Amino acid sequence: MKNKFNNPKTKKEKFTNKSSFTLVEMLTSVSIIAFVFLAATGIYTFSIGSQRKSAELSSLQQEANYLLSIIAKDIRAGLVDYLHYGSQIPSPTSTLALINYQTNQTVVYSFSSNKIMKNVGGSGDQPLTSSEVEVTDLKFYISPSQDPFTSNATTRIQPRVTIVLELKAKGQVFSLQQTVIQRYGERK
Repeated sequence: MKNKFNNPKTKKEKFTNKSSFTLVEMLTSVSIIAFVFLAATGIYTFSIGSQRKSAELSSLQQEANYLLSIIAKDIRAGLVDYLHYGSQIPSPTSTLALINYQTNQTVVYSFSSNKIMKNVGGSGDQPLTSSEVEVTDLKFYISPSQDPFTSNATTRIQPRVTIVLELKAKGQVFSLQQTVIQRYGERK
């Protein structure tokens, strides 16, 4: 019996029959795996950032809707206080003065120190916005600019208020506009 391990022909066959990777093939496969891994990491990082921005914008939108709903509710439940402004309301104005139809209390909304302030019956300004949100713009367009319910009024248009609001938080800016018609006509 021949010794297989000492046979030169068998050694040569042993190395040529065995399949293996060359250095070029190994470097190519490692670079492809690294490229796929880096691409997946980049996509993951981008999606996390997009999700964060989307959540911040959603939070900002909820805050804006909340603020507009509070102001709109008071407009519908009250009357524009034309006496607060004098002879004619400037357009636009940063202050909205209303008289609550049920309680006859004055409700004043104003824009101060990047916050929306509410003052009911002279009790002092209370901020409506959260500490994380900055109000960058608040305008009220009141139409008509003169009281339509006085005896010398030239028009009998139901008063309406257009609210233009711009909020900013964590680099996100959100603008919103809403027009609300006063529900009641003349004072009690």
